[in-house]
Amino acid sequence: MTDDHDRRRAFISNLYQLGDALHSHGHDARTADARKTLAQLRRSLTREYQPAALDFLFEQNPPAREEETWLLVAGLFALAPSSPNHGERRLPLGAAMRKVDQGASEARMRQLLSVAPNSVAHYVRQAVQLLRGHNIALNFESLLDDLVTLSSAPPNSRLAHQVRMKWARDFHRAIDSSVHADTDDRSGGASA
Repeated sequence: MTDDHDRRRAFISNLYQLGDALHSHGHDARTADARKTLAQLRRSLTREYQPAALDFLFEQNPPAREEETWLLVAGLFALAPSSPNHGERRLPLGAAMRKVDQGASEARMRQLLSVAPNSVAHYVRQAVQLLRGHNIALNFESLLDDLVTLSSAPPNSRLAHQVRMKWARDFHRAIDSSVHADTDDRSGGASA
């Protein structure tokens, strides 16, 4: 399993490099290549355009049982290739969703937590688009691990439940930490 995890990490690193190349000043060819590849990956979210993205996918050497999930995550990354703002980090799905307007994020999280396994990709795509609109950088390595687990585990299995619980926990912990931050701000920053 370590080999698969290392391959996933390398794949996500390559995606992040594509995103970084969009902002590489003075490297017009690198930027153009990155834009072309990201456009192909974005279009891969529509099945009839997947062949254009397969070159990139198979260069990454995904395990056969994870190929569809890797292709999905590559397309999702291409929708929102933003890097974290200075001093911030990429957030796992639940924590990232919490940073969005409360009403919209709560509705999306409820959908993600309750959706049938064959619809997860659709709702994750909507969540990624919502995050892109708020310029929130998503941790795609964590997302890939979660989606691999969901795609390989039986729908009502303990593993599938653990992924959904992780998303919910991250979402609600972000709420708790913002409540504590508000309390600390009102108390003049003093803490015990």
